[in-house]
Amino acid sequence: MTRPVYARRILDVVKQIRKQKTEIARIVGDVRTLQAQLAAISETVRRNAAAATEQMEAAARAHARDAKEYPAYLKALRQLLALQEAFSNLLQTVTAAGAADNEARDFENRAEQLAQRNDAERTAQIVRDTASIREENAQLRAALS
Repeated sequence: MTRPVYARRILDVVKQIRKQKTEIARIVGDVRTLQAQLAAISETVRRNAAAATEQMEAAARAHARDAKEYPAYLKALRQLLALQEAFSNLLQTVTAAGAADNEARDFENRAEQLAQRNDAERTAQIVRDTASIREENAQLRAALS
């Protein structure tokens, strides 16, 4: 391999690394934006749930004198709490699924890196073997001359 070809390959690798760094920075920025949005939405949902629970409790207390209506308010409050718990469980499930997807992607990337490293090692071994064969050929030519 000649020096200009080698230098060109190095420059191509550097160029690819720069592209990857730019893409990684963009993805990290997107992830941070999504995390901030998720935190804001989660806080809004939490505040709304607290306000709804408070209003249901106030309505149940206000109608506590009426024995016929109180059980209905109490039932509605229990259903609201059950709904909030179901949404909380759903959020945990989605979060766990996202974490599992990320872990699977990490394993795939690691496997790909290992495969590339093995390919690089094989290529290096082939280059060494080729150089060795060329040396032996040169020695044989010299011995025959």
